[in-house]
Amino acid sequence: MKTSRRSVYGLLPVVAVLIVSVFAACGNSGSASGGSLQERITIEVTAPTSRNAVTEDTIMVTGIVSPRNSTVRINGDAVTVGADGGFQQEIALAFGANRIQIVGELEGARAVTRTINLSRNLVLTVNNPVNNVTVEAAAVLVEGTISDPLSRIHVAGTEVTVAEDGSFSVSLPLFYALTVINVTAEREGVSPITQLITVRRPNATVSIR
Repeated sequence: MKTSRRSVYGLLPVVAVLIVSVFAACGNSGSASGGSLQERITIEVTAPTSRNAVTEDTIMVTGIVSPRNSTVRINGDAVTVGADGGFQQEIALAFGANRIQIVGELEGARAVTRTINLSRNLVLTVNNPVNNVTVEAAAVLVEGTISDPLSRIHVAGTEVTVAEDGSFSVSLPLFYALTVINVTAEREGVSPITQLITVRRPNATVSIR
């Protein structure tokens, strides 16, 4: 049976369309299976929630990383990542400014960094006596606390004992009608902190003119 040239030529556009469709399908299939999108690392810091100044010598850093098989480093040290992507690490704080860097890493993905800036302060509190108080007794009990119990406390130039919880107390005689009590806290690496408390004792035997 003979096929006319007109019939053959009429089939050519259909064959061409089929060939193009097959190649297009193969190309799309290769892109879907051969190419893979780069994974994206995310880190959510759940603590500390505040960036205000602190007085403690350590702070707990917690967070969640995704993907869960990422590696997390805090200030260069690797920390354990749980099955849910959670991590935590206690970080020592120096006095003054502290910078905490949290880095998430995963092979084939771009590393992600989160930075926490915190300041640790030395805080001296004198609870008793209150400033400008008037008393009748011949002595006054000086009481207070220091945020770091390793600090040295001087009351009127004399060093006093600091308890493990940072509290201190000492009885101070009042010889004058007007006494200014100097309470000073000293800690290595920190500038001394001083509080001046004025106490009046009108019935004192010695007065300052």
